[in-house]
Amino acid sequence: MGIAALVIGIIAAIAAIVPLCGMIVALPAGVIGAILGIIDIILKSKKGAKKGVAVAGTIVCVVAVVFALIYNAILVKKLKDVAEESGMDLKEQFEQGMAEAAEAAKNAENVPAPAPAQPE
Repeated sequence: MGIAALVIGIIAAIAAIVPLCGMIVALPAGVIGAILGIIDIILKSKKGAKKGVAVAGTIVCVVAVVFALIYNAILVKKLKDVAEESGMDLKEQFEQGMAEAAEAAKNAENVPAPAPAQPE
């Protein structure tokens, strides 16, 4: 289980770098990997076996989770700043975008279908 925790931790650390992927992939993977690592540490402590890989996997998983949380918090803050600079709040932008999409869909329904091609 220690090797699994390490592998999952590495995958979570790589996924944490990708914007918004950290919350979708890195956070659950990191938590699962940390749980596996902790379980392996406990089991190996009872047996007196070496637990270096389990400790390393647990540390990598925890670091990936923390990094994903911090990175996504910064991303959300920057997105809010950009929205505020535009002069509208996020709710207004969402409602405006939905209204534009509904208008475009309504206009698309009123367009006549193209005539079938005539054989030559």
